[in-house]
Amino acid sequence: MGENATDKTTFDDIDDFNGWTENPPLDPLLQPLSGFSAIRARLTVSYLNAAMAASATPTAYKLVHICTRASHGASLCLDTLFTNR
Repeated sequence: MGENATDKTTFDDIDDFNGWTENPPLDPLLQPLSGFSAIRARLTVSYLNAAMAASATPTAYKLVHICTRASHGASLCLDTLFTNR
């Protein structure tokens, strides 16, 4: 609550990053990272239930999918599971 969708410094949980994109990537104070101007980052967060199946409602298990891509390169993606427990 109280998050601003355009200001990641207001996020208080990983799921607040769902749909977040940066071009170029920004540091925690929203300043562009020098030397990375050609990089784009895209992040999605989805909920999983205890059986690790997709859930439409918030759960303690969050699957984070992040992809980065240089302007003329292939995407590099990583999936990570986060939990509140």
